[in-house]
Amino acid sequence: NNGKALRRQLLCKLTIVVWICIVAIFFFDMTGWGGPMSRRQPSNDSSNKDNNSLQTQILTKPQDNVGSKNLRSNEFPDAEFAKMKTIHQTAPKVDQDILDQIINGSVHLVDISFDPIKYNKKNTNVSYSGVFGRFCTVDWSLHKNDPAAHPMFRFLVQKSPGCAKPVNVNFKEIVDKVKEFDKTNNGNDVHVMAPKGFVFHESRCGSTLVANSLAAMDPSKNRVYSESPPPLEVLKSCGLHKGACGGGDQAIQLFRDVVYMMGRTNDAKEQNLFFKIQSVGTKYVDIARMA
Repeated sequence: NNGKALRRQLLCKLTIVVWICIVAIFFFDMTGWGGPMSRRQPSNDSSNKDNNSLQTQILTKPQDNVGSKNLRSNEFPDAEFAKMKTIHQTAPKVDQDILDQIINGSVHLVDISFDPIKYNKKNTNVSYSGVFGRFCTVDWSLHKNDPAAHPMFRFLVQKSPGCAKPVNVNFKEIVDKVKEFDKTNNGNDVHVMAPKGFVFHESRCGSTLVANSLAAMDPSKNRVYSESPPPLEVLKSCGLHKGACGGGDQAIQLFRDVVYMMGRTNDAKEQNLFFKIQSVGTKYVDIARMA
């Protein structure tokens, strides 16, 4: 008898719990607390029209004048290419003051982005287009004085007051103007440092220590880019198998130009240029070797 009484009490408790759950689910569903799937939306022609237009905007490939940074991987045929950082807009015309600052080496290349429709051209033309450079004034003294306090390039950019408002420019246009200036400058005011080394590595292996050591070894002469975005974005731009842009020729030329721009300095003491590439860049080391 005692066992039957306990079973009846247990069954009664389970029944109460089940009914409480049923009531709670019904309450949440009616009040809209049940998540986005159960919320009641007004059904009228105008709202349906807005929703349809929104879906059309999301699913349709963007046109030339649409500004969208985080493009979906299914918008373009090459998934590897779609993963890279993109910007789909026309860069404003370069102001002469900005151009002068870039030419005299007082502002630095900190990032690049792509227009995938213009850059993703499978042809044999080595030249590239649809690439935009982001420039600002990096305070290199922060890294040279204490590399351990700013071990990554992104930390250095964040702490540099001159990078509060970076400017975006057409990268190929800037490169052509800068190289034209450098031909007649002869290194008097600005000189170009050739890269002395690239650090390709696997993650968690002490690569940051190597980069910091290079900076601390001779701070006045050495400039070290520790996982800066531009080189990696170029290495990834043609995809893992380089099928997105003519077998990688565009990426090779672009990589050379990026390193050239990042190696320009108006500090007469700086002589040595080093890059530590992000660990994922190891998969694309062949582009760097061919460049």
